[in-house]
Amino acid sequence: MKLSLLAIAAENHVIPQKIFAGVRAYWADLTAQKTVIISAESYEEWKETFPSAHIVKVLQDEKGKTGLTSIENTLKKLKEEEEVFICGNPCWIENYWEQYDCIYLSRIHTEIAGGTCFPVIDRKIWCERSRKLVWENNGNRFSNIIYQRESLGLAASVVLSTCNQRAWLEKTLWGYEAQTTHNFELIIADDGSRKDTYDMIEAIRPQLSFPIKHVWQEDKGFRKCDILNKAILASGTAYLIFSDGDCIPRKDFVAVHLKKQERGRFLSGGYHKLPKMVSEYITKEDIISGRCFDVAWLKAAGMKNSFKNNKLTSFGFKAWLLNTVTTTKPTWNGHNASGWLTDILATNGFDERMQYGGQDREFGERLENSGIHGKQIRYSAICVHLDHARGYKTTESIQKNLNIRKHTRQEKIKKTPYGIQKMSD
Repeated sequence: MKLSLLAIAAENHVIPQKIFAGVRAYWADLTAQKTVIISAESYEEWKETFPSAHIVKVLQDEKGKTGLTSIENTLKKLKEEEEVFICGNPCWIENYWEQYDCIYLSRIHTEIAGGTCFPVIDRKIWCERSRKLVWENNGNRFSNIIYQRESLGLAASVVLSTCNQRAWLEKTLWGYEAQTTHNFELIIADDGSRKDTYDMIEAIRPQLSFPIKHVWQEDKGFRKCDILNKAILASGTAYLIFSDGDCIPRKDFVAVHLKKQERGRFLSGGYHKLPKMVSEYITKEDIISGRCFDVAWLKAAGMKNSFKNNKLTSFGFKAWLLNTVTTTKPTWNGHNASGWLTDILATNGFDERMQYGGQDREFGERLENSGIHGKQIRYSAICVHLDHARGYKTTESIQKNLNIRKHTRQEKIKKTPYGIQKMSD
C-alpha cells in the first residue's frame, strides 16, 4: 500500500482555513475510486471534496490529537489497497510524516496569517516528481506539487531564471528542445512574471520533449535569489545546470555540462552576447536548425567582428586550448554554470539579501571557500545571450552586493544564514 498525504499551504507554510475550488477539484480527481481517511469530526466539512472516493472516518480525541490506535488499525485493514490518502487533520501530518510514501501539496502563491504550518520539505529526503502551476481567471495562483522519496532517474535539472521576458524565454525553450540529449528536466525559476508568460509556457509545453516545472513567486521586486532557492528545492536530480531565460543554448550545451561534470568541482561557462537587432531577428527555425550559432549567418544578420566570436566556432582541441589559456577566472556565472546538489545544499543556496549584480559570484565564492573549485568551460558550453534592458540595476544594489561579497571573501564564509534554510527555520 502506498500511503499519500493531501495537503495545502501558503508560501510562508501556513495551512489555510479555506481551500480554493480549483484545489478541491484537483483533489477530487486524484482520489476518484480510491480510499481517503479523514477525521470523523471533519467529515461534514470534507465529504463533498471527495465525491467519488471511499471515505473512511477515524476518531480523534478531545485534545485534537490523532487517535493513533484507530488510524493504525484502519491502515492495517487497508494494506491491500493500491494507494490510501490521508487528509483533513494537521496533527496527522506530523504523526505519520515518516510513513508517507508520497505528498500531494497544493502551494498557494501568497502569504497568509495563521498559526498552523506545514513542515518545510527536506530536499535531502523528498524529491519533487512534478509541479503544475494553475492560474485561475479570478487571479488565484497555486501549484499542485507531488513529492516522492525516490529520485527522478534523470541526468540533470536545468534551472532557467526569468521575469517578464516571454519572447526571449520561448526562444530559449526551443534551444533546449534542440539539445542532443533530453535526459533532463527543466525548471523555470520565475520571479513574478505576468500571466502572458504562463500562457506561453502552457501552450509550448506539449511540444517539448522534456518535463517542465514552472516555479513562480509573486512580483515583489528583484528576488532572483529567492526564486533560485525555490527552484533548487524543486529539483529532482543530483546535478543542476543553471542558465537564464534569455540565453539560447547550443545543441550540445547540456551534453557538455554532463560530460565535464566532476566531483569536488563546479563548471563555469560564459555567453556570447548578441545585439538587440539580431536577438529579435532569430526565429524558432533558426534555433532548431542551429543557424543562430553560425558566425556567417549572424554577421549577415548584423553581428560585428570580434575575438569573442571564437566561442561560436570552438570545438575539440580549439575549445580545450582557449579554456586553458584564457585569463578569465572560472567563477560561478548564473547564465552558464553547473554543480552537484549536495554541494549547493551545503552552502545553503543563494543569499536572499542580494539584489542585482554579482549575486551569482557570491554563491560561487562560498563554494570556493568550501573547497569546491571552478572548472573552466566557457569555450565548450556555448549559449547566445539575447539583449534586453536592465531596469532593476541600481548603484545601491551593486554596492550592497559588493559589501556582502567582501565579507564572504574576508571571513571565508561557506554557508549563508540567508539562503534556503533561514535562521528562524
